[in-house]
Amino acid sequence: MKIVSKTVFCGALLLFLLLASLTVRARPLRVTHYVNPDGLCGGMLPCHTTIKEAVDAAADGHIIVVAPATYTETLSLSKDLTLLGAGPETTII
Repeated sequence: MKIVSKTVFCGALLLFLLLASLTVRARPLRVTHYVNPDGLCGGMLPCHTTIKEAVDAAADGHIIVVAPATYTETLSLSKDLTLLGAGPETTII
């Protein structure tokens, strides 16, 4: 009985040390921002009225979904972002 207890204890200790030595790297949260000049994003949040507003609010790795419209704004992108539009015929920047 003592041998079984020692074996179980040593196995549990080894498992604990193994799990404690693993490093878990959290993946950054991929937030999706929505842009619609009317401010109506179908209930999707966060909703922005300009692409610049969405870019300013976004962090690296975020996604910006741009609704069909013509956007007359000056943009400077220095972040690692994904911009998605409805296509070149309907989403014009």
